Amino acid sequence: MRSSEERVFISLDLESPNLNAKLPNNVSWFNVQEIKNNFIERNLNKLILSFNNQIPWNEKLNIENIYKFLNNGNDINILIQDYNFIGWAWQTKSGIIQDYDLTVKLKPHQIYQSKWLVDKKFLYNRQNKNLSFAWIQNLKKFYKKQGFTEGVAYIDSWNKGVLKSCLRSGYKIKNWT
Repeated sequence: MRSSEERVFISLDLESPNLNAKLPNNVSWFNVQEIKNNFIERNLNKLILSFNNQIPWNEKLNIENIYKFLNNGNDINILIQDYNFIGWAWQTKSGIIQDYDLTVKLKPHQIYQSKWLVDKKFLYNRQNKNLSFAWIQNLKKFYKKQGFTEGVAYIDSWNKGVLKSCLRSGYKIKNWT
């Protein structure tokens, strides 16, 4: 479990203009609403291992967590380079968010974004310089087309690099709780 460290709440207006961003070569992403084949499940298990090894708190995920999340009508967006799953972002599309000691009911047209991960070996590669920035812009367009108007999340206060990337991508510090 996470300690009750300070959080920075952020919000992204999905209706604001998109910033100019292009995913690096050989990088794309796709939206998962259900796991349809063994290839996806096998690669999600690899990404779970990366997540469990790279996050600096005691949250550990397994494939059952993913099935449960998706079965509740949520999405997981998978970032890929060539055929490697290199990252994910989880989007809760409605209902009540219960994330450790945080409990919030989402407003209509609001989406909650969590468990962002880009595997460190890809994130810090020079060829992927604007990877996070471009991916956030792509996700913004995707969810705007679905009728969402605001993306909300929080970042642990110690995670200054992620906060900087999010602010550069158009997020604003905003207490939405």
